[in-house]
Amino acid sequence: MRPGSARVLACPHCQAWQRCQALDFSYRQQVEVWSDLRVVHAFWHTPAEVVACGACGSLFRKADAERVGRLPSSVDELDFRMKDGWRLLPRFGKARELALLERYLAVPTILPLDLAAVEAALRLSHAGHPEDEIDLRLQLWRLHNDTRRRHQGASWRRLEGDFHDNLGRLLSLLATGDEFLDLLAAEIYRELGQFPAALQRLARVQTLYGHEKVALMNWSLAARRELLIYARG
Repeated sequence: MRPGSARVLACPHCQAWQRCQALDFSYRQQVEVWSDLRVVHAFWHTPAEVVACGACGSLFRKADAERVGRLPSSVDELDFRMKDGWRLLPRFGKARELALLERYLAVPTILPLDLAAVEAALRLSHAGHPEDEIDLRLQLWRLHNDTRRRHQGASWRRLEGDFHDNLGRLLSLLATGDEFLDLLAAEIYRELGQFPAALQRLARVQTLYGHEKVALMNWSLAARRELLIYARG
């Protein structure tokens, strides 16, 4: 398996092109992923739906942005870049596409939201989409967890109340029936030390994410609450 292709999107506000390099979690070979699905990689980013334009700074939903094109992300399509340009495998396309690929490469990447931006967007109920609150609260969860990952004890103690408030609201929004959301809810319950609830939610993950389900199940049975890293698939 391999990560999906990076997309090139046009900002709905200013039409500036930018690259969306969010990892498709189903195809994450050799990419480090934490139990809250924070992605650690030089190229691939943590998935998020509400993002900031690198040109005008406006927030937008990726689903609302025009898809301009995509960049190959695998040797199945793109062999490697040489000093005199791209060398493509025959099935990818014709030589006239090389200039377009070069243009895509020059496009800046979409900016992840920082803590202040996420909190402001939540106060404004950004864009009026119910799904946005889930996405923003997932981003807030990971931003809070980043403080734990950096072992900043004093900073974490200041955030801990907000952390629990956010997760309480988030759990009320993560409806059952979507295995991806069920997996996320199970991880939240595990981090909160509610291990029976975590296992109960994991039971709903039946066809997808088997690797992650087994890991979360073992961590929950061992009563482990700390942030952990999934073994690389």
